[in-house]
Formats: sequence, structure tokens, C-alpha cells
Amino acid sequence: MTDLKNYHADLLFLKRTSFWTIVGWTIICLFSTFWSVATEKEIALELARKEALTVFNKDQAFRFWATNHGGVYVPATKTTPPNPNLSHIPDRDIVTPEGKNLTLMNPAYMLRQVIDQYGDLYKIKGKITSLKLLNIVNEPDSWERQALQAFDNGVKEVFEVKLVEGVPLLRLMKPMYTMEGCLKCHESQGYQVGDVRGGVSVSIPLSPYYITSSRATLRIYLTHTFFGLVGFLVIIFIFYRGKSRLTERLAAETALHESSEKIKLFAYSVSHDLKNPAIALHGITKLLIKNYRDSLDEKGVLYCDRIMKSSNQIISLVEQINLYMSTKEQPIVLETINANEIFQTIRQEYANQLNKRKIKNRPQRGRF
Repeated sequence: MTDLKNYHADLLFLKRTSFWTIVGWTIICLFSTFWSVATEKEIALELARKEALTVFNKDQAFRFWATNHGGVYVPATKTTPPNPNLSHIPDRDIVTPEGKNLTLMNPAYMLRQVIDQYGDLYKIKGKITSLKLLNIVNEPDSWERQALQAFDNGVKEVFEVKLVEGVPLLRLMKPMYTMEGCLKCHESQGYQVGDVRGGVSVSIPLSPYYITSSRATLRIYLTHTFFGLVGFLVIIFIFYRGKSRLTERLAAETALHESSEKIKLFAYSVSHDLKNPAIALHGITKLLIKNYRDSLDEKGVLYCDRIMKSSNQIISLVEQINLYMSTKEQPIVLETINANEIFQTIRQEYANQLNKRKIKNRPQRGRF
């Protein structure tokens, strides 16, 4: 009965341990999955931001070059007519000795034309805008206006993911500071060198990054699902393995208990079947010697003594069996003994035999 209780207690502990292990493993897998997916999205967004910064730096380098040269003269055409906002510049339009008409393009005009003509080629949009406009074409939208106002308050960069006409875009904008070459066109607006004159915005389509991120996210889901299932299978295997061992232990303990009961029954049967006849035989023999000793010869008395001695041995053997069985039923109590004292007693009892055989005992510290 005790073995069965222990089995159920151990089985319950195994079930609880397996359950909480599965719960813990599930939490770890879910946390790792969500963390990996979130990290992958952050990486995609950071890559898009770096691309936007690269485009911005390229546009800035282009603008700085044109500003340092005071603009660039190009042939006046239908696609590149003279800029009316530069009409106050005396040499806005010139004629070469060969008679070719050239017009001055300032950096903003150049950059806007590059973006308009080649922006669709790479699906990247850029724009120079300001709160003080010379050209209404450069008017900021609501998002750009908020960014420009933030630049006036000291903000160095603004970027945000926006949905424009159903297309996800990463929009980045950084301030544009007034340089010496800028005053040629914008001094009339009251700007001084170092002032925030406006900003340059860049729009990067996020669809390619989202596609790449979706593929990576799918791989994350698949790998985490695989390892999660493997972990579950390992936990289930360990559970059934432990349950099998508990069942085997219960079967072994049950078999041992049944064997012990059989031995106990056999011992009790032997003690009953042997002890009573041995006692009776001992008593009869004792009466025989007491009452008829004079009638018995020497051999008869010897035989009676042997019968009594044998019956005493049988009685002693049965009592030892009973003592063994009663001791076996008692719980095992562990006690600490002094082995040195035991060996000392043995050495004293057998001192003569040890001396005759010239056996010497040399005890060492820490040993018997």
C-alpha cells in the first residue's frame, strides 16, 4: 500500500514537473520568436533609414558642389527654362561666343530637376523645401512643415514611416543650413550664414524591405516552430521514460513485497510445524530419562541425550527464524558506531591467536 502511495506521489511530481517544463519552454520559444521578429523589423527599418541617409548625403554633396560654384550654366531649353526666381541676378542668362543661350541653374533648381526626371528610376523621392519659399513648387506638405518647425527648435533629424497613397514610405528630413554661396539667391529673404534655411526630405519605399523582412520572419517562425516541437518531444519522451521507470520500480517493489510475504508465511509455517513437535519430543524424552533412567542402558541414555540436544537445536533454529522475521519487519534504523572500539575488542579477544601467528596491528590516524 505504501509503495502504491509513493508511486502516485512520484507520478504526480513527474506530471507537474513536465507540465511546468512545457509551460517554461513555450514561454521561452514565444519570447524568442517575438523578440527575433521585432528585431528583424527594426533591422529592416534601420537599413531603410541608412539608405535614406545615403541619398540625403549624396544630395547634400551635389548641392554643396553647385553652391560652391555659384550655380551652373546650362543650355536654355523647354525642359530647362530660365528660373524666374533668379531674375534679380544680372548674369542669369548669357550668350556664348558661338551664340548659344545659357541660363543659370541654382542648386535647388538643379536638384529638383534631377529628382523630377530620375526619381522614378529608383523609386526614391527627394525634395528641398522651406517655410520661406521662392518657388511655390517647393511648398512643404503637412509632414514636412512640422519637420521644418522642429528644425527651428533645434531638432537635427526627423524620420517616420508614413502610408502615402497606400504605399509605405520611410520619410527622412534633415535641416539645410545657409552657406556663403546661398546668399547669392536668398540674401533678400533675410538669411545669414549658419541659419536654418529649410530642409531636404527623402522618401524611401519600404516594400522591398518588407518583402525581405517577411521572408526572414517566415524563417524565424519555421525554425522556432521546429525547435519548439523538438523540445516538446524531448519533454514528452522524458516524461514517459520516467513514468516507465516508476512503473518498473513499483512492479519490482510489489514483487519483492509478495516474495517477502511468502517467505514470512513459510517461516511461520516452519516455526509452527517444527517447533511444536520439537517441544513435544524434548518433553517426552526428558520424562523418559527422569522416570526410566535406571531401566535404560548406557546407549539408551546416550540416545535420549542426543534426542534432547537435537530438539533443542530445532527449537533454537525456529526461534532464530522468528527473530529474523520480526527484525525484518522493523524499520531500518541507522546508527553511528565507533569502529575503533569494535576492532579493539576483537584484538583483545584474539590476542593469543594473533601473538602466536605474530600478527601485529599498527593503527594509523584516521584509519581503523
